[in-house]
Amino acid sequence: MRAGLILADQPGAWTTFESGGLTIRARIDPMWLGPEMLAELVDKPQLVRLLFDTRSQVTSASSDPFGRKLGRLFTDYLDAVGLGLRGLVQLQFALDHLDLVELDLLREGLEIRDWLDPAGQLSSRRVVLLLEDWRNRPETCVGARRLNIFPASKAAIAAAQAVSSAEETHYFLKSPDQIDAEERQLRRDREKRERIARQQAGVLAAKAASEVALQEARAESLRMLEQITSGGAK
Repeated sequence: MRAGLILADQPGAWTTFESGGLTIRARIDPMWLGPEMLAELVDKPQLVRLLFDTRSQVTSASSDPFGRKLGRLFTDYLDAVGLGLRGLVQLQFALDHLDLVELDLLREGLEIRDWLDPAGQLSSRRVVLLLEDWRNRPETCVGARRLNIFPASKAAIAAAQAVSSAEETHYFLKSPDQIDAEERQLRRDREKRERIARQQAGVLAAKAASEVALQEARAESLRMLEQITSGGAK
């Protein structure tokens, strides 16, 4: 990271870089595109020209009307502002998971609005630095997402590993997908038990009803036999 980029990293700052023989003046922070357009920048590199001043927009478009040099212009800009393609991809991840990023920023004492508003104090370059740090820390929401676990400190994970067995994995070490699958299986098992219980209750009720009917039929037969016997005796 060049020291000049750190010193120049202020809200609304501009930088100048060379690309294909042109001198381009552009915003240092791509958030000046707005969150929605920044999220599309990887797939629509032509949007990068909107970060240039008017003169640079005109000269870059007129010198390359068919966009044959757009890829180089795009990467030259990303390198000039200290992001590179990797940093831009991380920003896209952050925009796709704003809820996770906001929680981690709040724990750092920072407000996400200071990044989403390009006039704020939190630049995209600094957000990328935080994302790089969080991705290897399982206690952060971003790190836990990368590891496919729920947020937990390394000490908690180490303790969970110590008490886990080959047959039973500690809850801390299970991924959200694993936990969801286990909960779905528990619901299926519970529904199966309830269905079996209802079927058994129905069988028992039918059996009881048949026994009552049998007793009533036997009593009716005895009554008729008694009538026949008493009639014959007369």
